[in-house]
Amino acid sequence: MESNPNMLDAAKQRVKFKLSFEVVLVSLIILLPSVELFSYLFRGLIPSFALFFLWIVVYFLKGYNSRIKVMREYFSIFLLLMIIYLAIFIHYSLSSTGKAGLLQFLNLLHLGCIFTICVYYSSDYEKDVNLRHSVFVVVLAVLCVFSIISIPYIFNNDVLVIRNLSSGQLTSFQELDAKKHGLGTNGLYSSLSMIIVFALGTMKSFKLNKSSRNLLLLCLIPLSLSIFISTFFASVGLFVFALFYYFMINTKKNPFVLIFQASLLVAGSYLLFNFFLVDLELFKPILNKMERFNEVGGDDTGRTILASNSINTFLENPLWGIGVPDKGSFNLIGEHMPWADFLGQYGMIITALIYLVFLLLFKKIFLQPRKISNKLLNPANKTIFILFILGNFISPMIFYPLSYCLLFLCGLPILDRSKL
Repeated sequence: MESNPNMLDAAKQRVKFKLSFEVVLVSLIILLPSVELFSYLFRGLIPSFALFFLWIVVYFLKGYNSRIKVMREYFSIFLLLMIIYLAIFIHYSLSSTGKAGLLQFLNLLHLGCIFTICVYYSSDYEKDVNLRHSVFVVVLAVLCVFSIISIPYIFNNDVLVIRNLSSGQLTSFQELDAKKHGLGTNGLYSSLSMIIVFALGTMKSFKLNKSSRNLLLLCLIPLSLSIFISTFFASVGLFVFALFYYFMINTKKNPFVLIFQASLLVAGSYLLFNFFLVDLELFKPILNKMERFNEVGGDDTGRTILASNSINTFLENPLWGIGVPDKGSFNLIGEHMPWADFLGQYGMIITALIYLVFLLLFKKIFLQPRKISNKLLNPANKTIFILFILGNFISPMIFYPLSYCLLFLCGLPILDRSKL
C-alpha cells in the first residue's frame, strides 16, 4: 500500500528560522575556524574555543537536566573521546613532537566541542529542532555568499588558483586576496556536498513555506557550481556520489530503474561535456588528471604510496606510533589518508579507540531507526556520514573544521525522547 503524499506532508514537522543570540553563538563556534578568511583573520580555533566555554556557561549548564536523556544516549562516545584526548595528550608530551602535533590535538579537541553542542540539541524538542535548523541556515547562507563571491574571481584569474592555495604556492598577499574572495582548500569543496545533501533532506522532511524552499534551492546553485570549478577531481566525484547515494536510498523505485536513469544522466552529461565544454580552460586540470589516471592505471597523485608509508611506520612502531612529525614528512606519514595516518602517528591502541568512535556513530545513524524522531531526514544523515568516511580516504577532512562540523550538525539525527 502506497503512502498518500498529502498524509506524509501533514506528518512533517514544521520548522522555522529564528535568529537569536544562541543561534549566532553556535554559528560562530562553527564558522570561525571553518571559513578560510575567518580562520586566517581570527586564528579560528582560539576564539571558537572561547565561545564554546561561553556556551557551556550560558546554555549547557543551565539546560543540561532537561536533555540528560539524549546526552546519556551518547555517553559511550563521550567517554571514548575523553580517553582519546588524555592518551593523545600523554603521547604528545612523551613523543617530543612539535607544533604539528599540538595543532592536530587541538583540531580533535574542537571536534569534541562541536559534537557536544550538536548532541545537546539532538532531542525532538521544538526548540532544538528549530535551533539546529537556524544554525544550518546561517552556515548555508555564509557558505553561499562566499561561493557567489568566489565564482567570478576564479573565472577572472588563473583556474589553478584554488590548487595553488591548497598547496601553499601563493604569496601571503595572494593567499589573503584569494581568501577574501571566498576561495578555500580542497577540504572546503569536499565538504560542500554534505551541506547540499542536508539542504535536500530539509526540503523533503520538514514543512517549509514556498519562499524558504525556493531560497534553499537558489543557495544550492552557487555551492554546486563552486565544487565543479574548484578543479578537484575528488571533490567532484564525492559530490556526484553523494547525490546518487542520497537519491538511491531515498526512493522507493526499483534500484534497477534508478541505475538506468542514472546511466542516462551520466551519458547525457558526457555528451554535453564532450561536445560543448571539453575545450574550456576550467576543466583541463580534471581532464589531465583523468588522462594520467588512465596512463598510470590508478591513482596518479601517489595517495596509495603515501598511505603505505604510514602503514610501514605503523608496522615498525605498532603500539605507540611515532607521534605527529613536521608537516611534509611524507616518507613517515602520508598526510592524505587519516585512517592510515593515525596508525603511524598513535599506534594501534589509540587508533582503535578512534575507529570505535565512528563505529558507534555508524550504529546511532544506521542501526537504531526506532530512536530517530525524523525518519524522513535519516537518508540525508546516512549520506553525510558516508561522505565523511569516504572523504578521509582522499584527504584529511577529519582535521578540516567545516567537515566535522557538518558531520555533527547535519549528520547526527534528532532523537525521539520517548524512545530513549
